[in-house]
Amino acid sequence: MHKAAALGLLKNVTLFIKLGGNVNHKDEFGNTPLHVAVLELKPEIISLLVKNGADVNIASKKGSKPVDLLESTLQSTTDFLLTFGMDHKITAEKAKFAAIKQLLVSPKKQRTE
Repeated sequence: MHKAAALGLLKNVTLFIKLGGNVNHKDEFGNTPLHVAVLELKPEIISLLVKNGADVNIASKKGSKPVDLLESTLQSTTDFLLTFGMDHKITAEKAKFAAIKQLLVSPKKQRTE
C-alpha cells in the first residue's frame, strides 16, 4: 500500500483497503501509507486513508507525524521556489498545503461525511 500511496494510485489504495489492508501498517522506517502520501503530496490518497481510519497522530521511528512531514515539505518547497525565482508560485503552493493540512487536522469530520 505504501508504494501505491506514494504514486497516488487511488484505485490501488482503495483495493488494498477493501481487501483488508492495514492503513496504519508501518514500513521499516515506521512510516505508514499516510506518511508517504503526505511526503508525496497526494491529497486524494490522504483523504481516502483518513476516511478509512488512518491514524494522523502515529509517529515514525524518527518521531515524525504526518502533519510534521507536511510542515517540513512546505518549507522545502518554499525554499526551492525562492531559489529558482518562482516567488509567484508560493501562494498557490501554500494553499495546496493548507488544504492537505485540513485533511490531517480534522480527521473525525472526514470520517462522518
